Amino acid sequence: PMQVGNFWQYAFLNQIVKEELVTGDSLLENNHKLYWINDFPTYVIDKSYTVFDWHPSGEIIYMHCLFKLDSDLGEEWFVWKTEQDTTRGIIRKVESIFEAEYLGINTTFKEIVEYARDGDNGDYLRHKFLLGAGLGIVQKRNDSMVEPPEYLLSAIIDGDTLGTIVGVENDSDDYLPSSTKLFQNYPNPFNPETIISYSLSQSGQTRLVIYNLLGERIETLIDQYQSIGNYSYKLNLSGLPSGVYIYTLISGNTVSSKKMLYLK
Repeated sequence: PMQVGNFWQYAFLNQIVKEELVTGDSLLENNHKLYWINDFPTYVIDKSYTVFDWHPSGEIIYMHCLFKLDSDLGEEWFVWKTEQDTTRGIIRKVESIFEAEYLGINTTFKEIVEYARDGDNGDYLRHKFLLGAGLGIVQKRNDSMVEPPEYLLSAIIDGDTLGTIVGVENDSDDYLPSSTKLFQNYPNPFNPETIISYSLSQSGQTRLVIYNLLGERIETLIDQYQSIGNYSYKLNLSGLPSGVYIYTLISGNTVSSKKMLYLK
């Protein structure tokens, strides 16, 4: 439901982690519509209700097919393909369609699963999304680690308030996190460069370490004092073989780990 003024508030473990507000829209030359989220051009929706992300890089615009809102059960599509082998990349598939109620709205839901497809090596599960017609994304789960999902806590859709909007105090331009959290790396397992982001709710000695599945330390990326705030680390994996790795954040009393898939 992309209308200017629509608003979504997402939570993880009862903490607000993301807020999205449709702040504008514009019509592109191909009659596709570009939507601005939090004053930034973010999504494009075409006439067939296919949702793309929008990534301008100089004069080139990169777009990835995120969701097909009219997709049928079992339908799949490529979000992104490798240039060297177009049979490899990130795919999404409609795993189930069902009726249910969420935030007082009875509607149709589609469960979308995301895989990394690596040719003869098969598919690797990455994420699961739950889309609600008239609601948007209501849940996102990272299936590479066992943890609760990020979920839609409340929303304002076409002027109607769903759930209870939770106020977030923000006395400065920089958001100061209320909890220490490690996020899933981005963008994709076929890219040797990846971003690891994390938030620190307390200042102190901080370590970010990579391990293999045997628990052997591969590299210590960060080992220094860091202040409260949000951080990102760009990691180049080109010197490592394909496989699954664990990256761990250690700060204060918090130890958090996530799996990272790298495919050459």
